[in-house]
Amino acid sequence: MGDFRWNYLGNAVLFAALGLALLALVLWGLDRATGFWKKIFEENNLAVAVWVGALTLGVAWILANAVH
Repeated sequence: MGDFRWNYLGNAVLFAALGLALLALVLWGLDRATGFWKKIFEENNLAVAVWVGALTLGVAWILANAVH
């Protein structure tokens, strides 16, 4: 443990927080544009839930590659 580099851990935490913040921003903007939250939870629309889940995974993958 003597050669553990704390700056690597700090960088990992920083990039993880940055990625999560960007993902939250994208989902917030998408909800403002389409109103999917209401469609999923109030109208119980499973198709929209699957679409948003797939879109979230895609955006998360793109952000992970961009931030990395």
